[in-house]
Amino acid sequence: MLERNLYNMLYENTKKFPKRTFIYFEEKKYTYTEGFKIINQMAAFMQKKGVKKGDKVIVMLGNSPEFVLSVFAVFACGAIAIPINTFFKGNEASYIVENSEALFMITEGQFEAVVEEVRVQCKKVQEIFTFDNTIVNAFNFYDYIYSMPDAPIECKASIHDLALFIYTSGTTGHPKGAMLSNYNLLENATSCDKMINANHKDKFLILLPMFHTYTFTTCIIYPISVGSTLIILRSVIEMKKESFKKILIFQRPTIMLGVPQIYSVMAKSPMPKWFIKLLYPIKIHISGGAALPAEIFDQFKKKFGINVIEGYGLSEASPVVALNPLNKQKQGTVGVTLPNVQAKVIGPDETELPKGQVGELIIKGRRAAAGMGGLLLGIMLPFSALAAQTGAGPAGDAANFREEAQAMQPYSGDVNTLKTAKEASQIIIVIGNPEDPAKGNLSWYQKDASGVFKQVLSVEADKANGMQMIC
Repeated sequence: MLERNLYNMLYENTKKFPKRTFIYFEEKKYTYTEGFKIINQMAAFMQKKGVKKGDKVIVMLGNSPEFVLSVFAVFACGAIAIPINTFFKGNEASYIVENSEALFMITEGQFEAVVEEVRVQCKKVQEIFTFDNTIVNAFNFYDYIYSMPDAPIECKASIHDLALFIYTSGTTGHPKGAMLSNYNLLENATSCDKMINANHKDKFLILLPMFHTYTFTTCIIYPISVGSTLIILRSVIEMKKESFKKILIFQRPTIMLGVPQIYSVMAKSPMPKWFIKLLYPIKIHISGGAALPAEIFDQFKKKFGINVIEGYGLSEASPVVALNPLNKQKQGTVGVTLPNVQAKVIGPDETELPKGQVGELIIKGRRAAAGMGGLLLGIMLPFSALAAQTGAGPAGDAANFREEAQAMQPYSGDVNTLKTAKEASQIIIVIGNPEDPAKGNLSWYQKDASGVFKQVLSVEADKANGMQMIC
């Protein structure tokens, strides 16, 4: 029996849907079988060049089939993919390469200047792989992979092995890498499916940056987990081109995930009513990344006759936490928590707050990050956010999770008295200094054999903001 991991998920669906279209991109088209074979060839070549289980591999690519093929080739090797922002300058990319201790990089010619700076600043990088010959002293996959075997790779990654680092700029200064396992991502995809119920006949329109956690899980991992088709656009700018109409007419996407700004533009677009009524193919529109204003919701529904379904998530949660049910949208909220996610809003004294009060949103579930690279390597760091609760009690009631740019009061006291610590195995307390935000302290506690939390480490945390985090 195959080990349960992301690569084998694709392998199983390739066997189920061998001739199903895997990817549409401009004039290119790949079936699941064709894409899977290329992934195997890429992985075989990467292994030949030294990529092994647990290695970190930077992926700096624009929206393209190569992005998908690359991350799954990394997964096949049992390595860890680290997609990074394609808008980064050389010094920003170099920070992540150094911070993650990445040994390999997959990129393309348009990032030549970034690569040169990475080479100067990051001496541990062993090899760079590309898809063209622009970058010198790099291996162009297309020059080598076709001589490699296309048979399935024996992927040795276990379900709990790390698969992905998603770097996110947060409250502690420099970007931090949310360390996500195969289990985190597969569980998030499974939970999303219980809400969205997509299948192999669906086609997901991808127009947001693929390096972002929102796009990565909901538009790549999730659709592949159910055998759907990926329709990839280079960027949202493609929606303004004549070619986008052809995509709607001939490729027929059925599910779209966007952000409020995109739905605002669509609501004001000159798309004629007859086209929307007779030819417009997208049945499900989901919005994330920011709160969806009521004005945009109403404008879009008036033009297209369809609700925009709002959700909520964060990188450390793989990322989706909550989503409105497709048949029970409550405008102005992010809906209900996904299956296997528990959430509540608490105050400074760790007690659950009544409806309408603003406090700290704490979340517990199977998609919680295994750690945050760059803050303290290897620790189990959970997550939290400030929120306002409008629904009562258990998961299933609608809640309005509203992020607030303010710090909680610094915590002082015995962590063993925290009510939310009863089922936790580890606790991180980050204490900020209100007078000097650049100074702070991070304490790490672990539960011993007798069930009592003991402090095992205390370090300075750059720009800690007073958030308390529990897992």
